[in-house]
Amino acid sequence: WKVLREDIELLVSVKETNSLSESINVYPNPVQNKISIDLGKNRDWEDLQLSITSMEGKTVFQKRIKEKGNLLEADLSNLKAGLYILRIADAERNIYSEKIIKN
Repeated sequence: WKVLREDIELLVSVKETNSLSESINVYPNPVQNKISIDLGKNRDWEDLQLSITSMEGKTVFQKRIKEKGNLLEADLSNLKAGLYILRIADAERNIYSEKIIKN
């Protein structure tokens, strides 16, 4: 059988509907040693999964946040300089991701 061009739908845009991305602030970026992740005043850190992944796909930091609060500081001084992906997932499976640069 043959797939016809008319049978293929192209995705031309993605609408951001993730409520996590509206309030999260990650700083400083680039980071030397410690990075701060601020969820803003409208959210708490209760029951979130935080992970940092290298560009090779290796998880270099992972933590489940169970306590309440809206500010987290992570020590990244043991990481090599390079580009990493920070991911945060909440209980409703909303996912936030951001590239971070480690100097």
